[in-house]
Amino acid sequence: MKNTDYDEVESKTELVVYGVGNFSSSLIAKQQLDLVSALRRDLKISKGSSYCYDPVFTQVEIKALTQLGWIVPNENEEGKRNSKNKCIYYLPHCGKSLYNNILWSNWSVDTLPGIIIIGNSFTAITDRTPKRLLEKCGGYILKIQPYTTEIPLPTRLYKDNDVFNDISIHVFTRSNIQTLSDVFWTDVTEPVYTDEDSDFISAKKSTSVIK
Repeated sequence: MKNTDYDEVESKTELVVYGVGNFSSSLIAKQQLDLVSALRRDLKISKGSSYCYDPVFTQVEIKALTQLGWIVPNENEEGKRNSKNKCIYYLPHCGKSLYNNILWSNWSVDTLPGIIIIGNSFTAITDRTPKRLLEKCGGYILKIQPYTTEIPLPTRLYKDNDVFNDISIHVFTRSNIQTLSDVFWTDVTEPVYTDEDSDFISAKKSTSVIK
């Protein structure tokens, strides 16, 4: 996070985790949760500002997360969380639509510099996905990628390369985006996905995680 104009992490900074999966049964999910837990500790992000959600969480996992100081939202936000404060989003290996929704929810020259997204490389997404397909499920990724500062995670962070392969830290520096035209920011149509285009579990397909 150095050498960017994302300010020093403050106590009011939020940490939002999406889609880590069933960490009670998956080693990869556990390792991904371990890393973000260490990040929360090292950055001294308060428990009251730490959120973790996945519609597949079991009741046992929800209880464990709560005991560890995470807030588990009751409903599936689909990534549509507008960040009033500075926010770090952590969602390794999630669907493109989820990243797209986060960008849409924070789509302004004033808000984007206050967030960091740790997840699938935007460069890899745009390089590997045909434009006509990405426009359907990742239009905001396509628009912002050229102006994004991307820092790849070390490939040897874990012995198992499947844990964090193609994961990057994405920063939206004010110096990179403040010269973009007003039209770039005013076109903020809410993303709508067909079942064919969507690559995440929508609110309609999931139930409240707290019964």
